[in-house]
Amino acid sequence: MQAGTETLHVDPDIIRYCVDIAHATRRHSAIEVGVSPRGAQALLLLARSYAVIDSRDYVLPEDVKAVAVAALSHRITLTPTAWAAGIDPQVLVRELLNSVPAPATTHAAAPAASVS
Repeated sequence: MQAGTETLHVDPDIIRYCVDIAHATRRHSAIEVGVSPRGAQALLLLARSYAVIDSRDYVLPEDVKAVAVAALSHRITLTPTAWAAGIDPQVLVRELLNSVPAPATTHAAAPAASVS
């Protein structure tokens, strides 16, 4: 089952979206250490799994959003000022999800096999 999830086709725009979200964590002023490339990969894998659980063979931006807080909030380190102010990492991830534009892609089929 896990191998099948990892081979599920994902539109390149969805992959870019995961990377953009991770990158946004590294630019946020309240975050000292943002999400690493491995964190972006984990986000994508969880989004794939969410799509499979939802009986789909493709990933939607909504899948990424549905798992992002759980996948990323523990992967960021707040600045001392943000930590002292009691800022919740989950709130920051939600904020970033609202600021990073989601792709317009709703469904992209796996690439067709080339015909010779």
